[in-house]
Amino acid sequence: GHPAPIDRAAGIGCPVIGFFGNDDDNPSPDDVARIGAALDRHGVVHRFHAYDGAGHAFQNFLGGNYREAQAKDAQARLLDFLAAELGPAPRPPQPDGSRR
Repeated sequence: GHPAPIDRAAGIGCPVIGFFGNDDDNPSPDDVARIGAALDRHGVVHRFHAYDGAGHAFQNFLGGNYREAQAKDAQARLLDFLAAELGPAPRPPQPDGSRR
């Protein structure tokens, strides 16, 4: 078979962000800790955020597990992460073609 994803941590060449519900069992908080430790061992830059009162798919607003406050926080943290790792989003062109 194929190696477990955790066994591929050494091959990750980009920053990683993760959002996890502490009430989730896949991955469980212990699993998240093991994943974080593996990423640490291999020097992979990562930011993990765990949320109390949230389970699996807590950001899916169409599902029964949606948690608005946790999802909004995760969204803000994702945008901050992307800006930090990729730089700010380019400004959209104006009607005159400039990017003021």
